Amino acid sequence: MHHYLEACKQLISLLNQLGSTLTPAVKNLEESLAVMDFHVSSNKGIHYEIIERMIKYEVKCKIVRKKVSITVSACVCCRTRFDSGCPTAVRIVTS
Repeated sequence: MHHYLEACKQLISLLNQLGSTLTPAVKNLEESLAVMDFHVSSNKGIHYEIIERMIKYEVKCKIVRKKVSITVSACVCCRTRFDSGCPTAVRIVTS
């Protein structure tokens, strides 16, 4: 997952150089990457190293359900709300 996130950050850098018409797409991608960075860096980060493992973990823990498109969870320490990893990864791929 780290390589994937790093590649997305490089893509953002390239898109920023192409001009302001892509700003909304870049902002969406940056927000999605922040969510994924949060999950990968968290104490549960081991479950987010591989997409397949992330999906199995989030379904098993009922963080995301198979028929729900977006689920929001909260960081226990600061109560900040974050999207779950599964729909966020889909948003990154489809951006």
